[in-house]
Amino acid sequence: QKTDGNTFFIVELLVSIYNEGLLQYDSKRQLWKWDLDELHTRKIQDDLVDLFMAKINHLDADDRAILTLAACIGSNFSESTLRTLCDAAMLNSDGIAACNSTGRPASSITEVDCYKDQGKFKMLLNSLTGVNVKEIIMKLDREGLIIRTGLKSQSRYKFSHDKIQEAAYRLTPEIDKPMMHLQIGRIFLEDAKSHSNVDENLFAIVDQLNHGKNYEEKERISFARLNLAAGERSIQSSAFIPALSYLKVGLSMLKRNELFS
Repeated sequence: QKTDGNTFFIVELLVSIYNEGLLQYDSKRQLWKWDLDELHTRKIQDDLVDLFMAKINHLDADDRAILTLAACIGSNFSESTLRTLCDAAMLNSDGIAACNSTGRPASSITEVDCYKDQGKFKMLLNSLTGVNVKEIIMKLDREGLIIRTGLKSQSRYKFSHDKIQEAAYRLTPEIDKPMMHLQIGRIFLEDAKSHSNVDENLFAIVDQLNHGKNYEEKERISFARLNLAAGERSIQSSAFIPALSYLKVGLSMLKRNELFS
Protein backbone atom coordinates (compact mmCIF):
# COMPACT_ATOMS: atom_id res chain seq x y z
CA GLN A 1 0.00 0.00 0.00
CA LYS A 2 2.74 2.49 0.92
CA THR A 3 5.18 1.58 -1.87
CA ASP A 4 2.61 1.34 -4.70
CA GLY A 5 4.62 -1.52 -6.17
CA ASN A 6 7.88 0.46 -6.44
CA THR A 7 10.55 -2.24 -6.10
CA PHE A 8 13.26 0.13 -4.90
CA PHE A 9 10.88 1.61 -2.32
CA ILE A 10 9.91 -1.90 -1.15
CA VAL A 11 13.54 -2.87 -0.55
CA GLU A 12 14.34 0.36 1.30
CA LEU A 13 11.19 0.07 3.42
CA LEU A 14 12.04 -3.52 4.39
CA VAL A 15 15.58 -2.46 5.31
CA SER A 16 14.15 0.39 7.37
CA ILE A 17 11.76 -1.72 9.41
CA TYR A 18 14.44 -4.39 9.82
CA ASN A 19 16.82 -1.81 11.27
CA GLU A 20 14.09 -0.73 13.67
CA GLY A 21 13.66 -4.31 14.85
CA LEU A 22 10.16 -4.60 13.41
CA LEU A 23 11.22 -7.34 11.00
CA GLN A 24 13.26 -10.24 12.37
CA TYR A 25 14.70 -13.46 11.01
CA ASP A 26 14.14 -16.64 13.00
CA SER A 27 17.24 -18.69 12.23
CA LYS A 28 15.88 -21.82 13.93
CA ARG A 29 12.66 -21.87 11.92
CA GLN A 30 14.38 -20.21 8.92
CA LEU A 31 11.67 -17.69 8.31
CA TRP A 32 10.96 -13.99 8.72
CA LYS A 33 8.51 -12.79 11.34
CA TRP A 34 6.90 -9.48 12.19
CA ASP A 35 4.21 -8.04 14.41
CA LEU A 36 1.60 -6.56 12.09
CA ASP A 37 -0.20 -4.75 14.93
CA GLU A 38 3.09 -3.13 15.98
CA LEU A 39 3.77 -2.08 12.40
CA HIS A 40 0.37 -0.38 12.23
CA THR A 41 1.13 1.63 15.35
CA ARG A 42 4.49 2.87 14.05
CA LYS A 43 4.83 5.87 11.77
CA ILE A 44 6.19 4.44 8.54
CA GLN A 45 7.04 6.90 5.79
CA ASP A 46 4.66 6.98 2.82
CA ASP A 47 7.15 8.68 0.53
CA LEU A 48 10.56 7.47 -0.65
CA VAL A 49 12.16 10.88 -0.03
CA ASP A 50 10.79 10.97 3.53
CA LEU A 51 12.13 7.45 4.08
CA PHE A 52 15.60 8.52 2.98
CA MET A 53 15.42 11.67 5.09
CA ALA A 54 14.73 9.51 8.13
CA LYS A 55 17.67 7.29 7.20
CA ILE A 56 19.99 10.27 6.71
CA ASN A 57 18.91 11.80 10.01
CA HIS A 58 20.12 8.64 11.76
CA LEU A 59 23.64 9.13 10.39
CA ASP A 60 26.42 10.62 12.48
CA ALA A 61 26.51 14.42 12.33
CA ASP A 62 29.69 14.54 10.20
CA ASP A 63 28.34 11.98 7.74
CA ARG A 64 25.08 13.89 7.45
CA ALA A 65 26.91 17.18 6.89
CA ILE A 66 29.11 15.74 4.14
CA LEU A 67 26.06 14.27 2.42
CA THR A 68 24.30 17.64 2.67
CA LEU A 69 27.27 19.39 1.04
CA ALA A 70 27.36 16.77 -1.69
CA ALA A 71 23.65 17.29 -2.39
CA CYS A 72 24.24 21.03 -2.78
CA ILE A 73 27.04 20.36 -5.26
CA GLY A 74 24.84 18.15 -7.45
CA SER A 75 24.08 14.57 -8.38
CA ASN A 76 27.77 13.97 -9.18
CA PHE A 77 30.70 15.15 -7.10
CA SER A 78 34.31 14.36 -6.34
CA GLU A 79 36.20 13.69 -3.15
CA SER A 80 38.54 16.59 -3.95
CA THR A 81 35.58 19.00 -4.27
CA LEU A 82 34.28 18.06 -0.84
CA ARG A 83 37.77 18.37 0.57
CA THR A 84 38.06 21.87 -0.87
CA LEU A 85 34.93 22.91 1.01
CA CYS A 86 36.06 21.27 4.24
CA ASP A 87 39.50 22.85 3.95
CA ALA A 88 37.81 26.24 3.64
CA ALA A 89 36.45 25.70 7.13
CA MET A 90 40.00 25.76 8.45
CA LEU A 91 40.54 29.42 7.53
CA ASN A 92 41.12 31.50 10.61
CA SER A 93 39.68 34.94 11.24
CA ASP A 94 42.59 36.57 9.39
CA GLY A 95 41.79 34.60 6.25
CA ILE A 96 44.97 32.55 6.46
CA ALA A 97 44.78 28.80 5.98
CA ALA A 98 45.25 26.97 9.23
CA CYS A 99 47.62 24.04 9.36
CA ASN A 100 46.38 20.50 9.64
CA SER A 101 47.95 17.77 11.72
CA THR A 102 50.71 17.30 9.16
CA GLY A 103 51.82 20.91 9.56
CA ARG A 104 51.00 21.75 5.93
CA PRO A 105 48.54 24.47 4.94
CA ALA A 106 45.06 22.98 4.78
CA SER A 107 44.06 25.10 1.78
CA SER A 108 45.36 27.76 -0.56
CA ILE A 109 42.13 29.74 -0.30
CA THR A 110 42.85 33.06 1.39
CA GLU A 111 39.74 35.11 0.70
CA VAL A 112 38.09 35.97 4.00
CA ASP A 113 35.07 37.23 2.01
CA CYS A 114 34.12 33.60 1.49
CA TYR A 115 32.84 33.68 5.07
CA LYS A 116 30.94 36.93 4.94
CA ASP A 117 27.28 36.66 5.97
CA GLN A 118 27.25 32.88 5.67
CA GLY A 119 25.06 32.03 8.64
CA LYS A 120 24.22 28.36 8.72
CA PHE A 121 26.65 27.51 5.93
CA LYS A 122 29.56 28.68 8.09
CA MET A 123 28.21 26.59 10.97
CA LEU A 124 28.03 23.58 8.66
CA LEU A 125 31.60 24.05 7.47
CA ASN A 126 32.89 24.69 10.97
CA SER A 127 31.36 21.40 12.09
CA LEU A 128 33.49 19.65 9.46
CA THR A 129 36.83 21.16 10.45
CA GLY A 130 39.46 18.42 10.44
CA VAL A 131 37.13 15.57 9.41
CA ASN A 132 38.44 12.67 7.34
CA VAL A 133 36.54 13.19 4.09
CA LYS A 134 37.74 9.96 2.47
CA GLU A 135 36.68 7.88 5.47
CA ILE A 136 33.20 9.44 5.53
CA ILE A 137 32.74 8.97 1.79
CA MET A 138 33.71 5.31 2.09
CA LYS A 139 31.17 4.91 4.90
CA LEU A 140 28.42 6.56 2.83
CA ASP A 141 29.35 4.23 -0.03
CA ARG A 142 29.01 1.20 2.24
CA GLU A 143 25.62 2.50 3.40
CA GLY A 144 24.50 2.47 -0.24
CA LEU A 145 23.77 6.21 -0.29
CA ILE A 146 26.42 7.01 -2.88
CA ILE A 147 28.35 4.95 -5.44
CA ARG A 148 31.75 5.39 -7.00
CA THR A 149 31.79 6.31 -10.68
CA GLY A 150 35.34 7.51 -11.41
CA LEU A 151 38.68 5.78 -11.60
CA LYS A 152 40.62 5.30 -8.38
CA SER A 153 42.78 8.36 -9.07
CA GLN A 154 39.74 10.58 -9.67
CA SER A 155 37.51 9.46 -6.78
CA ARG A 156 34.24 10.63 -8.31
CA TYR A 157 30.88 9.64 -6.86
CA LYS A 158 27.17 10.03 -7.47
CA PHE A 159 24.06 9.51 -5.38
CA SER A 160 22.84 5.96 -5.81
CA HIS A 161 19.31 7.29 -6.40
CA ASP A 162 18.02 10.75 -7.27
CA LYS A 163 15.63 10.57 -4.30
CA ILE A 164 18.60 10.26 -1.96
CA GLN A 165 20.04 13.51 -3.27
CA GLU A 166 16.61 15.13 -2.97
CA ALA A 167 16.30 13.93 0.63
CA ALA A 168 19.78 15.22 1.56
CA TYR A 169 19.08 18.52 -0.19
CA ARG A 170 15.81 18.95 1.72
CA LEU A 171 17.75 18.93 4.99
CA THR A 172 18.84 22.47 4.11
CA PRO A 173 15.98 24.94 4.71
CA GLU A 174 14.84 26.68 1.51
CA ILE A 175 15.68 30.09 2.95
CA ASP A 176 19.33 29.04 3.42
CA LYS A 177 19.91 27.38 0.04
CA PRO A 178 20.71 30.52 -2.04
CA MET A 179 23.38 31.62 0.42
CA MET A 180 24.83 28.11 0.62
CA HIS A 181 25.13 27.89 -3.17
CA LEU A 182 26.63 31.38 -3.34
CA GLN A 183 29.24 30.54 -0.72
CA ILE A 184 30.08 27.22 -2.38
CA GLY A 185 30.48 29.05 -5.68
CA ARG A 186 32.74 31.65 -4.06
CA ILE A 187 34.93 28.95 -2.51
CA PHE A 188 35.11 27.06 -5.82
CA LEU A 189 36.06 30.28 -7.63
CA GLU A 190 38.79 31.27 -5.18
CA ASP A 191 40.20 27.74 -5.17
CA ALA A 192 40.19 27.65 -9.00
CA LYS A 193 41.91 31.04 -9.16
CA SER A 194 44.60 29.86 -6.76
CA HIS A 195 45.25 26.85 -9.02
CA SER A 196 44.83 28.81 -12.29
CA ASN A 197 42.11 26.45 -13.52
CA VAL A 198 38.97 28.62 -13.60
CA ASP A 199 38.29 27.63 -17.23
CA GLU A 200 38.45 23.95 -16.33
CA ASN A 201 35.92 24.40 -13.51
CA LEU A 202 33.83 27.14 -15.14
CA PHE A 203 30.48 25.37 -15.22
CA ALA A 204 30.75 23.99 -11.67
CA ILE A 205 31.50 27.51 -10.42
CA VAL A 206 28.83 29.32 -12.42
CA ASP A 207 26.10 26.77 -11.65
CA GLN A 208 26.64 27.35 -7.94
CA LEU A 209 26.81 31.14 -8.20
CA ASN A 210 23.64 31.26 -10.29
CA HIS A 211 21.69 29.52 -7.54
CA GLY A 212 22.75 32.25 -5.15
CA LYS A 213 21.29 35.61 -4.23
CA ASN A 214 22.39 38.95 -2.80
CA TYR A 215 25.70 39.23 -4.64
CA GLU A 216 28.04 41.91 -3.38
CA GLU A 217 28.43 44.97 -5.57
CA LYS A 218 32.03 44.16 -6.40
CA GLU A 219 31.07 40.64 -7.52
CA ARG A 220 28.31 41.42 -10.01
CA ILE A 221 30.39 42.25 -13.07
CA SER A 222 32.90 39.43 -12.54
CA PHE A 223 30.05 36.92 -12.09
CA ALA A 224 28.37 38.30 -15.23
CA ARG A 225 31.59 37.74 -17.15
CA LEU A 226 31.72 34.15 -15.92
CA ASN A 227 28.19 33.62 -17.22
CA LEU A 228 29.19 35.13 -20.55
CA ALA A 229 32.13 32.71 -20.77
CA ALA A 230 29.85 29.79 -19.85
CA GLY A 231 27.31 30.91 -22.43
CA GLU A 232 29.91 31.23 -25.18
CA ARG A 233 31.38 27.83 -24.40
CA SER A 234 27.90 26.28 -24.41
CA ILE A 235 27.25 27.78 -27.86
CA GLN A 236 30.50 26.26 -29.12
CA SER A 237 29.20 22.87 -27.92
CA SER A 238 25.78 23.50 -29.57
CA ALA A 239 24.17 23.49 -26.12
CA PHE A 240 21.96 26.43 -26.97
CA ILE A 241 19.35 26.14 -24.20
CA PRO A 242 21.96 26.20 -21.38
CA ALA A 243 23.77 28.97 -23.27
CA LEU A 244 20.63 31.10 -23.29
CA SER A 245 20.18 30.53 -19.57
CA TYR A 246 23.76 31.57 -18.75
CA LEU A 247 23.52 34.67 -20.91
CA LYS A 248 20.18 35.71 -19.39
CA VAL A 249 21.51 35.32 -15.84
CA GLY A 250 24.63 37.25 -16.74
CA LEU A 251 22.59 40.12 -18.20
CA SER A 252 20.36 40.19 -15.11
CA MET A 253 23.42 40.86 -12.97
CA LEU A 254 24.23 44.08 -14.83
CA LYS A 255 22.75 47.53 -14.45
CA ARG A 256 21.33 49.20 -17.55
CA ASN A 257 24.30 51.55 -17.93
CA GLU A 258 26.73 48.62 -17.73
CA LEU A 259 25.27 46.59 -20.59
CA PHE A 260 27.44 48.11 -23.30
CA SER A 261 30.38 49.32 -21.26
